[in-house]
Amino acid sequence: MIVPDSSLPPAASADPKPEDLVLAAVAQILRPLVGLLLAHDVKYGSLVELTKRLMVEGARERVPGAGGERAVSRVSVATGIHRKEVKRLLETPGEEAPLAGRSLAAEAFTRWVTDPRFHDDRGRPAPLPRQTGDAAAESFETLARSVSRDVHPRTLLEELLRLRMVSLVGERVAITTDAFVPAAEQGEILRFLADNLHDHVAAAVTNVEGGADRFLEQALFADELHPESVVQIERLARQHWQRLLRELTPQLQAMVDTDRADPKTADARVRIGMYSYSAPMNPAREHTPAPASAAPPLRGRRRKTPE
Repeated sequence: MIVPDSSLPPAASADPKPEDLVLAAVAQILRPLVGLLLAHDVKYGSLVELTKRLMVEGARERVPGAGGERAVSRVSVATGIHRKEVKRLLETPGEEAPLAGRSLAAEAFTRWVTDPRFHDDRGRPAPLPRQTGDAAAESFETLARSVSRDVHPRTLLEELLRLRMVSLVGERVAITTDAFVPAAEQGEILRFLADNLHDHVAAAVTNVEGGADRFLEQALFADELHPESVVQIERLARQHWQRLLRELTPQLQAMVDTDRADPKTADARVRIGMYSYSAPMNPAREHTPAPASAAPPLRGRRRKTPE
């Protein structure tokens, strides 16, 4: 069965309350994140503190009058958090998360992969001379300067080498991977997770609250598949993503370059993504980790899913 996917779980009763529907949706979103917390030894108390802090911050942003003199009372009523706790959280703001920020390494990698100036005759990312010479050929220095003139090309090269995204042989720099997934770099990986999931969820929530598809947020769902078919589908999805990346990135970059010339209005951002995921049709097995060498986890008895 192939259908446009709706991630909301079925209602528990014939006439569920809106609060119950929201909690059911949030529970489904949080399940994999709870797995991430457990895998990194984050305890329940830390999650409770974070949740309370986020509720207070959200109330101050969304509840009328929650930023004024009666902030404590209004936030307490809106969130259900005791006034004493609200006062504590307002008086002791949490530290800024260290994950936000611009990744020049990711920008350089993406431009290298998508900009024909840095490709060989077969349209693949070419090994580049480290520095610009007398010849007209592009260099890593040219690539780095096209991303940022505030960071020295040597610094950007050292970062890509540290992330094991490139290799340096003599005076030539070459890409060593097909995708920007920094090896053994937990902070960088978690930053991508946070940025991508935040914007994906924000797009979906905006559409739900606004009652219209303001942002593109769609998916396809298929079940009753063999593991071999899942491998093929994953390969096809990656091929489509690479095609989208090659076609869309130069157009986006041209707009960025044009808009940066007028910084007074260049104050908006956009993120475009694509994802795929596979799991057993039996929900009880979905969260059981498979061995690293195993095929995609779609084994076991097949069942018919009602239309």
